[in-house]
Amino acid sequence: MPLSLNRPSRFSPRAPRRAVRRTAALWLSDDRCVPITITNLSRAGFSAMADENLPPATNEFGVELPGLDIVRAELRW
Repeated sequence: MPLSLNRPSRFSPRAPRRAVRRTAALWLSDDRCVPITITNLSRAGFSAMADENLPPATNEFGVELPGLDIVRAELRW
């Protein structure tokens, strides 16, 4: 059976992302700091990697880039 892809996407296009490699800190609700590496970012979000797993149900946290204030972030994926 052939797969037809002739229908509109259910997802709106996301903002263009720029590849980066920046170290940052992720601040959890218990004030623990997790070092992260931001791998890409856009006006609406970013992707990052950490050397440790986040605690279950972590969906809100702070992100601190060197030289900038901590900003509130929300886990989407």
